[in-house]
Amino acid sequence: MAIFKPVSEILRNFLKKILEENQILSASPSLFLRTTPTGIIYRSAIAFQQGNSEITAQRWADDLIKSYLSKKSSPFILKSKSDGNLDCYPTVEILTDWLEQFSLDWLPWLISQQKTVNFLQFPQFNLFFCQYIHARCCSLRRLGENTKQFTATDQAISWLSTENELIITDPQEWALLRQWIHLSDRLSQASEGEILKLMTHLCESFWQFERYCRIFSDIRQEKKQISRIRLKMVAYTELILHGLLTQCLQVDAPTAL
Repeated sequence: MAIFKPVSEILRNFLKKILEENQILSASPSLFLRTTPTGIIYRSAIAFQQGNSEITAQRWADDLIKSYLSKKSSPFILKSKSDGNLDCYPTVEILTDWLEQFSLDWLPWLISQQKTVNFLQFPQFNLFFCQYIHARCCSLRRLGENTKQFTATDQAISWLSTENELIITDPQEWALLRQWIHLSDRLSQASEGEILKLMTHLCESFWQFERYCRIFSDIRQEKKQISRIRLKMVAYTELILHGLLTQCLQVDAPTAL
């Protein structure tokens, strides 16, 4: 059985646990994945569900954060906003663990969702574009595998630098990672039309990623590390598209066009 979980599910369970520990009864926390140049940020309006005439949403969120900060270790950083919203930032450890689990269990998890899409009912959907991006990913991965210093299947490729920071800094890298997360967050509840939109947005994001992020660079160590991570992002995008094309759309995922 797949043990992969979307980031939103991990965060929602975390917030529920904090509420229960503070003896607060609440509906499932609402979450919205924000679009930011860098980083992954979820925004929750849960404080508005708890605030009342005696305590503002911001005060309630501040009190919740104080309780949360008393814990020794937490998978998310919480920050209250002046408008009462609660921003939640996954830690580097959470993102790294999620990415490593993704490569192992995303496809079994996708199959378990039993999602099928009759894309022929959506004439505006560009199947060729999605198949082209998949083939492009395959081409780049093969080029990397033919270059000994860049091996996408090498498990030694770490997402972390020697300073334990994510080796993801370019806005287009973050945008691509955000698409993986958003797609995984939405897939179980998505309609057929939304799944096709998610696929299209993923392909468009990869198109921009390849355009602005140089994948193959010189052999200087710092550049080599960035290239290896970008090649790993190519391989992950290939994995996602292969699953969506073959399992959801039930069409070929061409490796060359």
